[in-house]
Amino acid sequence: MRRLLFSIYALILVDEVLLLALVPLAPTYRDELGLSKTETGALLGASGFATVFISIPAGILADRIGARRLTIAAGFLLALAGLVQGLADEFWLLIAARIAFGAASATIWTAGSAWLSDSVPARRRSAALGAIMAVAGIGTMIGPVFAGFLAEHAGLGAPFYAAAAAAAAVTVGLVFSGPGRSAAHGHQPILETVRAVRGERLVLGALAVMVVCGLSDGVVALLAPLQLDHNGISPGAIGAVFSIGAAVYLVGSVAVTRLGDRAARLGIAGAGALALALSFLPVLVSSSTAAIVTVVLLRAPSVALLYTICFPLGANGAHRAGVGRGAAIGLLNVGWGSASLVAPLAAGAVAQVSGERIAYAAFVALALAAGAWLVALRARTAVPDPHVGG
Repeated sequence: MRRLLFSIYALILVDEVLLLALVPLAPTYRDELGLSKTETGALLGASGFATVFISIPAGILADRIGARRLTIAAGFLLALAGLVQGLADEFWLLIAARIAFGAASATIWTAGSAWLSDSVPARRRSAALGAIMAVAGIGTMIGPVFAGFLAEHAGLGAPFYAAAAAAAAVTVGLVFSGPGRSAAHGHQPILETVRAVRGERLVLGALAVMVVCGLSDGVVALLAPLQLDHNGISPGAIGAVFSIGAAVYLVGSVAVTRLGDRAARLGIAGAGALALALSFLPVLVSSSTAAIVTVVLLRAPSVALLYTICFPLGANGAHRAGVGRGAAIGLLNVGWGSASLVAPLAAGAVAQVSGERIAYAAFVALALAAGAWLVALRARTAVPDPHVGG
């Protein structure tokens, strides 16, 4: 069992490295391919496009035919997408590679999380699912600085080649890591699944958390590197800034994971969303390097809290609604993918017309509204015992 968990976590780690590798390189691609801010946003949001359409079908298919098969297939697709990203020398080929990456990533996060959830004892489920976000934090920490410095010294495609090789190796290891467990789940069609969870407040709260986090990631991933580049910061240094922020995220995620179900509460999620909104205040008053770096670091603890409690909240809500955890996790990934698709596109368009501060201010308003709604939702929701049932 330990080998299986290690392999799933390792695949998620590589996935996150590939996701974040593009962030410090976005200004370089903008310059080399002659992209506008909106086109650069499209490049960063392309993986979210695939996530929107793949996540729920992947979750339902995982509940129906087994999460193991889908996770392994997605691992090999991840390796292929990384290779094509390294080879891409034009905008549309790079967009296509990022869409393929998004399809693989959505399946890994959905089917892989469901496989892990089924394979661990119920008493350990929240901790095991929360640990996914801690592992992702390691990938978030490694990805930007790894990509920035490797691209500077070995070429723009080098980070993607290295990540592709790692994805292939980890997936081969996953094939031989054992089948784990497969719990029985309901096999509802997509519309029935959505109807089953639309009144389940834990799932809705977890979905709101994913949307807020996805919006935050998308806005920062586009605007912060472009602003830092404009201020004369190199790709390697930009990557280092994001990696330091990810290190802060990792510490926070590990701390929240240790709390387990005590942290997986809607009221805590609401407080985290409000804190996330407030962390953006420096860039509302200044576009200096110090202000941008401060926001990258300040938002990390709030994002760590929100991401780490999201899957446990969704899994508990799925149990209460009587739907498969794969389908529920797929719905959460759709929320993240939608936000990750829209945020860089919208932030790029707004920044191009009205400036970066207006784009940041729009996110702050949305995060404040989401936080207030989550706090209000808390009083009307009783949290089930996550140790009951499979």
